Amino acid sequence: MIGFYCHDAAGLCKVRGIKMIRVLHIYDSTVINAGINIEIMNWFRSVDRSECQFDFLSSWKREPNFDKEIERLGGNSYYISQNAGMGNLFKFILEVKSFMKKNASKYSIVHLHTGPLCFPYLYYARKYGIKVRIVHAHSLSSGNTWVTSARNNLLLLPMRHLATHFFACSKEAARQWFERRKISDYYVINNGISLNIYKESATDRKSVRAELGLSDYHEVILHISNMSIIKNIPFLIKVFEQVYRKRNNCRLLLVGKNELPQEAKQLIRKYGLEKKVINYGVADNVARIINGSDVCLMPSKAEGFGLVPIECQSCKKYVLISEGFPSVIDATPYVYRIPLDIERWVNKTCDILDYKVQVKDVNIGNLLNAFEIGEIAGRVLDQYKICVGERK
Repeated sequence: MIGFYCHDAAGLCKVRGIKMIRVLHIYDSTVINAGINIEIMNWFRSVDRSECQFDFLSSWKREPNFDKEIERLGGNSYYISQNAGMGNLFKFILEVKSFMKKNASKYSIVHLHTGPLCFPYLYYARKYGIKVRIVHAHSLSSGNTWVTSARNNLLLLPMRHLATHFFACSKEAARQWFERRKISDYYVINNGISLNIYKESATDRKSVRAELGLSDYHEVILHISNMSIIKNIPFLIKVFEQVYRKRNNCRLLLVGKNELPQEAKQLIRKYGLEKKVINYGVADNVARIINGSDVCLMPSKAEGFGLVPIECQSCKKYVLISEGFPSVIDATPYVYRIPLDIERWVNKTCDILDYKVQVKDVNIGNLLNAFEIGEIAGRVLDQYKICVGERK
C-alpha cells in the first residue's frame, strides 16, 4: 500500500479555526486517461484546500497515474492491490476491511465513484464510523456488456442502504442510477473544465501539426477517449473510412489509449488506413491537441456526461456527438447531435470540413459558464459542508 501525506493544509485550518473536511475518493485507479479521474482531479486543483483535502483509494494500481500530482496537492494515494485487477475476491474484501478499520477515523466523507463496489467499500466505511457516504453516478450504463451490466445491477442492490447521499453528473445519469431504484433525493452537478486552459490557439494548432508531420493542407478528425466498448470506436473508423474516400487529405487522430483495441486495429488494416490513422496515445495536454484538429467525432453508445465535447466547444472546435450524451452537453452552436447513422455522420463531417456550416461570433465564456471548474469545485465543497452539517 502506497501513501503520501501533507500536514500543511491541516495546519492552516487549525490556525484559521476552520474544520478540515477530509474526503476519501474511491475509484478503480488513479490512471490519467479515465474521464472520472480527470474530473476529480479538476475538483482537487480548484477546491479551497485550506478547507477540504482529498485522499484517493483505488482498487488497483495502473500507470501512468496522478499520484505525484496528488502528493503535490497534499493528498494521499492508497491502493488495495498493486496488480491490475482485484485478484482473489475474498482477499480483496479483507483488504478493504483492513484499510477502513485502520483509516476511517481520518475522514469526514467517503465519496465512491464506482457504485457496484458499494460493498465492500461503503459497508466497511459505515462499520468503522464514516458518517457521510456518497455514491456518484458518472454513467448511463451499468456495464460495457449485458453480462457486466447484469452483474453490476446485482452489486448495486445494497447501494441505497449503504450510502447516505447521492450525486450524479447529469439528470440522465441520476434517472438511470437512482430513480429506477426509488432514490429521489440526489444532487446533480455538472462536470467542469478550466475555460482559461481550453481556448482557441493558433499557436497550438501550428505546433501540434508540426509534431505530427502534418500541414494546413491536412484535415484532422479527432477522437479522445479511453477506447472502451461504450465509446463505439468501430463506428468511428467506419465513418472515417468513408470520409477519407471523399477527401484523401484527412487524417484520424486518436487520443487516450496507448494501445488501440484489437477490433479497431483490425478495421484499420481492413480498410488500408494504417498510414492515415494516428494513435497519439495518452496525452496530458488535451487543449493543445484539440486546437490542432478541425472536427471531433464522439459516437459513444452512452455517456453520463462527457467532458470532451465541452472541451472542444471551449476551444471553438466543431464536435459531433451521438444521442447517447446528456442534453446539457448541447451548450453552443459548435456541437451537433446526430443519431448513429454512418451516412449522416459522414455528410456532416464533410460539411464542416467544406466550411458549409459556420458559427457566428458568440461569447463562448458566457455559454459555457455553467462548466467553469472554479464554480463547480465551489459547489462540490458547499455540498460537502451540507453533508457534514456545517451548512444548510
